[in-house]
Amino acid sequence: MNDAAHIPGFTGLRVLVVEDEALIALQLEDMLTESGCEVVGPASRVHQALELLGGQQVDAAVLDLNIAGELVYPVADALAEHGLPYIFATAYAASSLEAPYQSRLVLQKPFSRRQLLQAMQEAFQGKHPDSPEPDSPEPDSPEPDSPEPDSPEPGRDSR
Repeated sequence: MNDAAHIPGFTGLRVLVVEDEALIALQLEDMLTESGCEVVGPASRVHQALELLGGQQVDAAVLDLNIAGELVYPVADALAEHGLPYIFATAYAASSLEAPYQSRLVLQKPFSRRQLLQAMQEAFQGKHPDSPEPDSPEPDSPEPDSPEPDSPEPGRDSR
């Protein structure tokens, strides 16, 4: 398999990387660029990540949980406020996340490029779970010109 192949749906995706370990940040950057993504950062401090998020277009993020002794939750909150998907990439167990973040995807370190891309796809699928698909009707509106499934045919009495 050619690891340098771009993955459809990831080409041009701008991904904020928040990781304080230089070698892991470089590996993550390589995995993302090989998949067609554009990397924003990497940021090795929470305040750097917030500055990047405020000053550049970002489509998604990969966040280490502990950044130089500071938890990354302020960055996660800022991403959530903008409706942007993110995943935690950490050596900590998912159960170590604070309660409001335990429903988020956690990618256990070490991970492969395939695991990273799978987690990113899952994060995007859950981006707006309550919003209807672009071509689907509103949830409470009936289909136009379609009879009710249990109603009798027009002109027939149901008795």
